[in-house]
Amino acid sequence: MRESKNIIAYHGSLSETPPHLLRPTTSYANYIAGVDPTGMGFHAGTINAALERVGSHQVDRESNDYFDDEEPETKAYMHAYEIPKKHLSLLTYEDPHEQGYSDLNDTPDGYMEAMQVKETRQDKVNKYRNRWEDPGSTSYVIPHHLMRTGSVKHLSTQQFNVRTDDIYVDRDSLTQNAKAKKK
Repeated sequence: MRESKNIIAYHGSLSETPPHLLRPTTSYANYIAGVDPTGMGFHAGTINAALERVGSHQVDRESNDYFDDEEPETKAYMHAYEIPKKHLSLLTYEDPHEQGYSDLNDTPDGYMEAMQVKETRQDKVNKYRNRWEDPGSTSYVIPHHLMRTGSVKHLSTQQFNVRTDDIYVDRDSLTQNAKAKKK
């Protein structure tokens, strides 16, 4: 069996707009350091990681007081990307989200903060070990620059309905549809 030269990565979102079309943002630390905000990449990973991320956003959305008197919107979107292996970093970094989860006191054993993935690299897609969504899987920071040059390709955007109690229901059809669009 021949090994594929490309990786399919997924970005789950509550927005129909694919992340490569959104204006990149930067952290306050990068702003202070003078890092150009257009240099920030966006994250993609396994379909399970993307669904877990959408699920956590949905929980936040459903717990928002704004929705107390009405049913919350249930539309979510899965954006699929094709990453050629030749554009991947050689090193596998740490998940950059340690600080966002540290208040939960669930930082994994062996987590090395100094090895957090760099989100501003322009010449390669940096891969990292996802510690929180689909733990142990590989996720990626995709530079906007590699999207503009066509090195990384957007395959599809698929709308699906999401609820916090059935987040995994559409996983198989989402995977099949993303692969079908690639052909």
